[in-house]
Amino acid sequence: RLQRFVIAFEYVQVKHRLENKNQQLDEMESTLRTLVDAINALNKRQKEAQQEMKDRTAKRDDQRSKELKRLEDDHSKLAKEVASSESKLKNRESDLEAQIESQKQGKSALVELQKQVEKKEAVAKKEQAAFDALNGQEEAVRKEIEKAQWSMQALVAGMSTQAGPDEEGSGDGKSLREQLLDAQTRLSEIEADHKKKTMAITSFQERIANTEQVLSKSKQEGKRFSKEKLMAESLLAEKRSELEKMHFDAEHHSQLVAKARQSESTLYSMQEKLDQLRAHMAGIDFQYADPYRGFDRSKVKGVVSKLFHIRPEFTAYHRALEVCAGGRLFFVVVDNEETGKALLERGQL
Repeated sequence: RLQRFVIAFEYVQVKHRLENKNQQLDEMESTLRTLVDAINALNKRQKEAQQEMKDRTAKRDDQRSKELKRLEDDHSKLAKEVASSESKLKNRESDLEAQIESQKQGKSALVELQKQVEKKEAVAKKEQAAFDALNGQEEAVRKEIEKAQWSMQALVAGMSTQAGPDEEGSGDGKSLREQLLDAQTRLSEIEADHKKKTMAITSFQERIANTEQVLSKSKQEGKRFSKEKLMAESLLAEKRSELEKMHFDAEHHSQLVAKARQSESTLYSMQEKLDQLRAHMAGIDFQYADPYRGFDRSKVKGVVSKLFHIRPEFTAYHRALEVCAGGRLFFVVVDNEETGKALLERGQL
């Protein structure tokens, strides 16, 4: 009986333990479910966080790229404006130098014209004095002519008006007619000389008037050049202030220009090499036009030299292959005779 009691007790204890184990298992399962739900929630939250991080990263990169593009556009725009301002500044400086040089030439020409005007005025004064002297001589000759006319009326024609050989004095006498002819000859000479002097004075006066017009025109041009110089100087100062505001570095710009020119020269040299290689490889580059509409270009296989490759271990024998094959390397391979005939006739080879 004691053994049954013990067995019963053990059975009860085992049953209690089993029930406790079942209860613990249920608790563990509920805890496990809770943990699984928490893990799922955490995974979901992690995925949302990663997605949000990706979105924010993409948005940030997009904003940065837009900002960078805007800055690059602003930089290129400012660079273009700087280049344009530099070209305008150089043009203005060259125009200003040309205007200054023209103004200097105008001033020198003006000084030269003033000197010429002074010389012409001195010559005109001399000619006027000579003209006055000629007028005086002409008046004296007229008085002598009048006197001779009165003497002619008083004396007998052909008689001498000077002292005769038996009178006091010595020398040959002239008749009144001869004296009158001499006086008329002298008068005509004086009139001709007077006409010449008058014409010369008129010419000098015209030249003086022309010189004065040129002088006034040069003065006006000098004023205009001065205004243009002031305007160019103000524009130059304005452009320099704009360049200072833009923090323009002339040395860096000159370095960039030199680098660009060097790159252009390198590009030209490479282009020349490329043209030389194209000219050398012209036989390999087979170009043709479609002989008719809808032509199937797959029928033309190409040049023989482009239809095979030399294995790396036999590259040393490529020269022997070129010598043996010769011009056959540049033969064109087509699918049949009709294609070859069409290319020859209408392929514009």
